[in-house]
Amino acid sequence: MTTESAGGKGGGGTRVRTYDYSASFAVGLCDGPIARIGRVWANGALLDLTRVTMRVHAGSEDQMPDSLIEAMQGPERAPAYRGLAYVVFENLPLAEFGNALPQLTFEVMRPVGRLERMIRAVTLIPGATEFGYATSPVTRAPDDGVTERENVHTSVAPSDVVAALDELQALCPALESVAIVVAWFGDDLRCGACQIRPKVESDDKVTRGATWRVSGLTRTTAATTSTVDGRAAFGGTPSDASVIALIQEIRDRGLKVTFYPFVMMDIPAGNGLPDPYGAADGQPAIPGAGASPAIRHLAGPARPTVRPRSHRRWRPSPAPLCRRTSLPSARRCPTAVRNGPTGG
Repeated sequence: MTTESAGGKGGGGTRVRTYDYSASFAVGLCDGPIARIGRVWANGALLDLTRVTMRVHAGSEDQMPDSLIEAMQGPERAPAYRGLAYVVFENLPLAEFGNALPQLTFEVMRPVGRLERMIRAVTLIPGATEFGYATSPVTRAPDDGVTERENVHTSVAPSDVVAALDELQALCPALESVAIVVAWFGDDLRCGACQIRPKVESDDKVTRGATWRVSGLTRTTAATTSTVDGRAAFGGTPSDASVIALIQEIRDRGLKVTFYPFVMMDIPAGNGLPDPYGAADGQPAIPGAGASPAIRHLAGPARPTVRPRSHRRWRPSPAPLCRRTSLPSARRCPTAVRNGPTGG
């Protein structure tokens, strides 16, 4: 409650009292255990979880009572709700909800297969992102008075990469190692003529929260990526500071880190460079989207040149196909209760 006094000369003045309401309550979700809670909606609008206190109890059979419930009811009387996944909001401000408890909707995540529990290492991409690996918010200012988010498109964590790591560890409990892809750019398919260097999306981008710098180069001294239809063909090389921050974040989570240098070939259309594979119209624009003909061109499958007539015709066995495994997207718990706060 706040009280304001106002009045003029000779007057008695007036007092205005303003009341601010908050609530602490628990919401039961579904049978446990779950992996984590993703997004939360309050009255149909995304709730910024970085601004509220919400504790998640996954619903294990050995979970302990919530600290707030224990403080209110006593250590010996507070229930642990074992086997039930639930959340506890502590002092949730109610002003933006009309001073009433809002209708809540939860994104509940739980692995439904065995693959997630077997994964021990992952590779983190995209690799070409100037501030995508930053663990703190970064914004850009495309025009005067205009601010856009650079690396925060979530309401559950300070930055996108932190939210990704939270979800990754929740869904893959056996995870041990993360490889961070960091892209630099090559400019020629001829190995002897190729120059590999870091690049930026544009040389006039204005950012707040972090400044791009890689290997001593700044945004004004680094080369820019080529463009397609007026837009950057690639994201820029991750800034050194963002990579260092991400390495520290991963190590703080008890995981191993592998630095994974990666070369992307930034060759624009109409480059006029000699094609090492013999094409007469220059090197292909933005190569690499698909299989390279290098192996077939330079080292085709070996075939015997002499064989006895009594032998059958020899055919090389096809190369084994590489199998790529993608981490399944998070799925909602089928028994999740989506609406209706409970408790008081």
